Amino acid sequence: MSVISAGLIMLLLTTVTESRVFNVAIILNISDIKQNNILSEATKVINQTQNEIAGSSSTIRFTEQHLPTFPSTPKNVLESHLNFTSNITATTDLVIFMEISINSLILADILKDLYIPTIGIQHREIGVLSSESLNLFTRVPTQSLIRDTAFVIKDIINKMGWRRIGLLTTADQEGLQLATIFQSFSLDENWETLEIAWISFDTNLNRLFQDIVDFKPDLLVIHGQGGKVEIFDAAKFFTCPLLMTSSVFDGILTENTPSGVLKLSLRKVIPDADHHFNVQMLSESMALVQNAFSDTVQKLCENDIDRTNCENALNKRLVREQVSSYISNYSKAGSVFFIPGPKDLPAQVFDIWNLRTDLRGHKYWLEIGMWTPAGIALDSFVIQNEKKFTPSLHNPRPTLRVPVVGVPTWMEVGEPYNNKPEGECLSGKPCYSYEKIGNSNEVTRIKHCCVGAVIDLIILLENDLEFKSYIYFAPDKKWGIYNETSKNWNGLMEQLTTGKGDVTALLGIDKARYQSVGFTQPYMNLGMNILVRKTDIPYFWAMNWKFLEPFKIELWLTITCVSNIFLLVIWGLDRLSPHGHRRRISLLQEEDSPTKDNGFSLLDSMSYVWGVAFSKDIGAENTPRSPSARFVSIFFGFMALILVNTYCANLTAVLMQDKFSSPINGIRDKKLVDPLLYPPDGFQLGVVRGSLEEWYFKNHKDTQIQLLYNVNIKINLVDDYEGGFRQLQDRKLDGLVGDEISLQAQANLANCDYNLIGTKFYEFGVGFAFKKDSPWLHKATLSVLKNQENGTIEHIKKLRFPSKPCEKLSFRRFNIDDFSGLFITVLLVIMFGILALVAELFIIFILIKYWEFLGCFGRKLRYFIFGVKESDRHLIDIQWISAFGRSFGKSWDVNIKTPQASLNNGHIMYQNGFSAKNGIKNDGFFISDDFSNGLFSATRASGRSLTSLHSFEMREETTQRSSHSSSQYNRHKKNKNKSVRIAEANDIRQANTDGMVYSNGTEL
Repeated sequence: MSVISAGLIMLLLTTVTESRVFNVAIILNISDIKQNNILSEATKVINQTQNEIAGSSSTIRFTEQHLPTFPSTPKNVLESHLNFTSNITATTDLVIFMEISINSLILADILKDLYIPTIGIQHREIGVLSSESLNLFTRVPTQSLIRDTAFVIKDIINKMGWRRIGLLTTADQEGLQLATIFQSFSLDENWETLEIAWISFDTNLNRLFQDIVDFKPDLLVIHGQGGKVEIFDAAKFFTCPLLMTSSVFDGILTENTPSGVLKLSLRKVIPDADHHFNVQMLSESMALVQNAFSDTVQKLCENDIDRTNCENALNKRLVREQVSSYISNYSKAGSVFFIPGPKDLPAQVFDIWNLRTDLRGHKYWLEIGMWTPAGIALDSFVIQNEKKFTPSLHNPRPTLRVPVVGVPTWMEVGEPYNNKPEGECLSGKPCYSYEKIGNSNEVTRIKHCCVGAVIDLIILLENDLEFKSYIYFAPDKKWGIYNETSKNWNGLMEQLTTGKGDVTALLGIDKARYQSVGFTQPYMNLGMNILVRKTDIPYFWAMNWKFLEPFKIELWLTITCVSNIFLLVIWGLDRLSPHGHRRRISLLQEEDSPTKDNGFSLLDSMSYVWGVAFSKDIGAENTPRSPSARFVSIFFGFMALILVNTYCANLTAVLMQDKFSSPINGIRDKKLVDPLLYPPDGFQLGVVRGSLEEWYFKNHKDTQIQLLYNVNIKINLVDDYEGGFRQLQDRKLDGLVGDEISLQAQANLANCDYNLIGTKFYEFGVGFAFKKDSPWLHKATLSVLKNQENGTIEHIKKLRFPSKPCEKLSFRRFNIDDFSGLFITVLLVIMFGILALVAELFIIFILIKYWEFLGCFGRKLRYFIFGVKESDRHLIDIQWISAFGRSFGKSWDVNIKTPQASLNNGHIMYQNGFSAKNGIKNDGFFISDDFSNGLFSATRASGRSLTSLHSFEMREETTQRSSHSSSQYNRHKKNKNKSVRIAEANDIRQANTDGMVYSNGTEL
């Protein structure tokens, strides 16, 4: 049932007994008759829908109320607003204001504290509003026509390539919305500058217009509700294109409006568009309120069986908070509450007009273009000063001014083709320098061609941000240092802070610079270091042990231990295996000599294993024969192959390194501040003037670094890297401070006579620098992050700055001192071998003469050292008595008490006086068997001495070599060896059968 009475309209579409009713107040301005008409038409629209909440007994009741006339005094104003609010809050759950005014803003602020949602519809009152003021309302419908108009203006700006935009608008809701959209476009489209001028009741238009003229915009957009005639009258003072929205005119066109202004208008014109739009906003606001309460009730009572009691018991504050959240976040395409995205195009079609004057002086509008969602079409037009503008076929890219400083490492400068000013650059990009002509103040521009890492980075940024670059050299060729006296920057920083430049590609980041300009994410980190002249190492011992450097000491010890373990394992496996080398008496009968040791002894294992370890055959007499020992040997050989080849490769690299001694050990070296420590004039350290390196030393908090700057660096400042390096070559400087990349590149170009000292002592980042609050800064940072992630910047770094150090020659001529450590090692090994020989002879002497004092351990040690079995123990004395006799060259009688036989000149002397050297007597010989003195004897022997057989064989070989040919001699030697082996075997058997016994009666 609908009830309409004086000043009150109640819209009650459905009434349910004992149901929950949500009251919505619609507040009108009683003096505005149009608002009553708008409410009536909106009511008709809303009556076509059901006001009852679906699935619920609750209803929504819309009531009309009017704003009273509030007093003007501040105290009474606040009191009257509070009284009005208390009257409506008792029974009201939501408030819709038909007009946004000062009074409605105060009421909305009060209601916000009471958690009552509010919606503001329209704003006609001219006054300064802000987004914060509109935020006092829960929601304000979007003026879709304003957004569509702003979108079209943005495309016109991009089509013409304009970058400095001015906006002149009235201080109302539409103006605020338009300004907000333009600010968003300014960031997205990288406009250079956006200047907004507001018009209110008390605005001084003359002062405002003068400020706009001084700003010198590329385009001035004028917008206002109803407008002011003064705006058209002042248009003649502007020399830039003027673009007016359709809201400005409203039928106003004065004779003072100059020809050349532009305007936008909808192609499909709706009569009384404002009235219809207001009706749409109110009706959609009422529908939004219905949906908000319906959704809230559904959610809060979703799980309750008794919905009616649940709805009646709902907490008011909870319901209002839920409704406020729904209204704030609501967005539906085609609705006045739709929140468009950045890529949502308007659905309207706009015409673009240009005001012209015919030959008779009559003004008329000429259509010069059209905007549709598919694109924009624009013809040439003239502005108020008859200047003609012709749009390009493609949207022109903006031009950014890029000041740079010439650094040879980062950028090489060449001349154009044929050295002509108009010549093209065959590689790189054009760059310009400005130089004075003679003594006059006239400056001429000179074209160059620049290529290098800086140009690569600029091109990278150009492609991502879609701009054109104008590269020029900073007039003073400085990076930028702040002058505390004049409060100004110089160099690149001056170009950016004064607006002469837009962006620079290579600038170190420090605190002072960061506060004055905008930096992107650093695209590269650099380290400071010092470049010095190479000096030979003055002491001999430095290179002695280079051959040990390929492996660390831990690895050397590990290789030694593992090789010795393999030595023992291979020897043990071969000795214990049935297929290995085991001494047998029967073997002595088949070999050339009965004293020859055919077993794989520990010494043989040492020679074999270490020979394999060094991949060299060092003369091992025997090798392992058992399958197990051979398998282990194969694996050890594979390990040795890997280690030896790795060592050789690393040793080559180590020995190829240049010998270099740094004259200083860092920035804290006392030679830098005390000339007496580096005669004659001290160590002179240079730094580029105005660089980040100078800032580091000048502003360092450490007193030692500040002292270094004051007594050394301050008097050795250079203008650029080239000048500093020339002074370093001329020995005017002893060191040059800079970033490692630049210094290493210079060192590589100077015949490798220079090197860096140690590691970097300070690290800093370099990045793109823009003017403060530049619209390009955010996108440039995203570009840097993208190219860091995909490896493009790293590729540029590797391409332009090879990390390989300087190499003067592909080979080195080695000197004695390069391997002196190796020679010293050889001498030490020889000395160790001599000592080992002495120790070996001493141990053998003890084991032969005094072994019985060691007991069982001595006997076992004899068998182990000499590599024989217990049954062959008599061969020890035969072998080593003969060996000692040959070694000393005289009679060596170990049996002092009862000499039965002696060695004379290496031959056994028998009891009958015959010597093996002079002949052999078959009567036999006698050797006493006395274990107390280590000499054994036999009662009867075969009459053939083993030693004499060897002497006889040697004489026979000498005779045969001289009298026979080689082949005959070999056949004779073979037969002779065979007869000798048979004779020796017979002698041994005869000695055994004839009763060779020890003196104690034991049979041999």
